[in-house]
Amino acid sequence: MAERDQKRWDQKWAGEGADREPARLLVSHREYLSGGIAIDLACGLGQNTRWLAANGYRAIGFDISFVALQRANAAGLHEGLARHTLFVQYDLDRWSVPQHSIDLIAVFRFLDRRLFPRIERALRPGGLLFYETRHTGVLMRQPDANRNYLLERGELQQRFRDWNILHHYEGQQNASLVARKPH
Repeated sequence: MAERDQKRWDQKWAGEGADREPARLLVSHREYLSGGIAIDLACGLGQNTRWLAANGYRAIGFDISFVALQRANAAGLHEGLARHTLFVQYDLDRWSVPQHSIDLIAVFRFLDRRLFPRIERALRPGGLLFYETRHTGVLMRQPDANRNYLLERGELQQRFRDWNILHHYEGQQNASLVARKPH
């Protein structure tokens, strides 16, 4: 596990205030949800993991931060979702799951392009991908932002162009995508 990354994220989440709301992208596209197994990559405080569990999924949240996962698990217990959620401390550099084993993958505010092929393999045919993160438009406001963690404009849509794209949006700084893996 990348110790430096874990310490940095543990510090961030230890100082983070109140729990966050689930991502609007999930909430506003709930009509596509059908239950099954969901994975939330870089889940942070687990608000999306817990929301997915409350909406019919057995949901697994992966994150490098032990502090965030403790808080996510405590919130899940408080909300009565412990039977439907699992929070796993994991370095996503090594993340993989069996092929075609997942019904939904959610990724918010995180980018590691090396995960794209693993996401494709992990999702079952007909599975859903919810992805939202920052793109290079951020450089207008933050010229020193690390480009390695920013999508290029149009990148999500291009990367998943062979999928059934149910939603795509690019704002001034963020891009979002909801796509269904082809059968």
